[in-house]
Amino acid sequence: MAFGTIYSYSPSPRVMKTQAAANINGLELSVPDFTMGVTNKTPEFISKFPLGKVPAFEAADGTVIFESDAIAQYVAESGPAADQLMGATPAARASIRQWISFAQGEILDPVQQLALWRIKLVPYDAATETKALERLERSLACLETHLQGRNWLVNGDKISMADITVASALVWGFAMAIDAEMRPKYPTVVGWYERTLQEEGVKQAFGEKNFVEKLYYTIYYIMLYLLLPYRDYIITAVPRVTVTVPVLCPRVPLLTTSPHHFSPYLTPTPTPTSTITHSMLLRLPLELQIAIADILPVPDLLHLRLTCAYLYDSLSPPTHRQLLDAEATDWARHHNVFTCRYCLRLRPAVQFADRMLQHRRSRASRDCHKRFCIDCGLMPREGGRTARYGPGAQLTINDQFFVLCLSCHQFLPGARDRHGRNTLECISCWQNRWLQAGATIGSLTKVNPTPIQPPTKDSSSTSEYLSMQNHPEKKEGD
Repeated sequence: MAFGTIYSYSPSPRVMKTQAAANINGLELSVPDFTMGVTNKTPEFISKFPLGKVPAFEAADGTVIFESDAIAQYVAESGPAADQLMGATPAARASIRQWISFAQGEILDPVQQLALWRIKLVPYDAATETKALERLERSLACLETHLQGRNWLVNGDKISMADITVASALVWGFAMAIDAEMRPKYPTVVGWYERTLQEEGVKQAFGEKNFVEKLYYTIYYIMLYLLLPYRDYIITAVPRVTVTVPVLCPRVPLLTTSPHHFSPYLTPTPTPTSTITHSMLLRLPLELQIAIADILPVPDLLHLRLTCAYLYDSLSPPTHRQLLDAEATDWARHHNVFTCRYCLRLRPAVQFADRMLQHRRSRASRDCHKRFCIDCGLMPREGGRTARYGPGAQLTINDQFFVLCLSCHQFLPGARDRHGRNTLECISCWQNRWLQAGATIGSLTKVNPTPIQPPTKDSSSTSEYLSMQNHPEKKEGD
């Protein structure tokens, strides 16, 4: 009979430490099928674990526990290896508890911040990445100092929950962030981690070690060499880095001399001897394709999504914030493109009213996030509400006057009256109205060939013209 049941998604480092404690104690744990967001939302689960958090544990005697450290302690103290795992003296127990708290606050917290954007749960933030790496390296330095001359963190000759808990907190760290460049700084920590994973009971719970080499540089190189055979036009945000990608490409530095990013608006010259095909990228796993897209500059991501329908559907489009950041680059200034907040596209300046590109809504200004293009302004808003630009809206585009005509409801070049004032109608409708008005009052003898000028001198203003339209029987001199 199972000692208890543990509920969580898999694999989870928070569950690994409990499984390791159970293995060392000779206890059997049941791990049923679990779907995050489904299983933990059922009434039966919520009745036992009101917060719906995982991991969650239910013992055979009906005891229910949540929070991973509490579950691991319960399992560790419920078998013959309790003294070894949790300490036989107050000093040992306090020391083990110290390292368990250290694992949660000083290791797992920065490791999570480094891991979450890599698995697409949060957007990438450079400041968060830098701060998390600094915290992780400080914690690794603390471990490196403490482990000098020791095999284990607390016990001299046997593993304890201190070692198991700290190692579980480092699983994602070694898999995603502590790469081949960082590991030589902490040889004692690496040796201790490998030794922990080889302990009987632990290796069954943790599995084989998973060390990242230089994953995201490697991914970028796979992308460069599999998708884009335009090596003279490639630039990355990681300057002067040399990476080895076995088989796929030789050891060469990332290029840093190109004046612009590769983009669909440029026409590079392919390498004449290149045999790289687009289908090679499509043969990569979807997870790797998504990882490639995550580190691309926005112009390259836009181009990649337009390559084929599969990538367009598979890769997430840039966010509004990413587009605004891209808008401030030299590439965007060179092509004179701006971000629309509603259709989430980089569009040429001629697709915006002039006032959308000036003052507070200009490039990288305070209200640039409020800018929207003409197409979005003319479309009805969500919920059936009226469009942002209603009938009679007057816009200047590239110093030319346009209007959403009150008569034909088309967005066309607008007419001006004889005094050069903007009207609420397009040139065609304005001209037709004057023709009709002239025919009605019998005073129109010649149509002015200039379409934006009123055709007669008898009606000197828009208000006079509208007055005649309202009273067609009124004659001059009445």
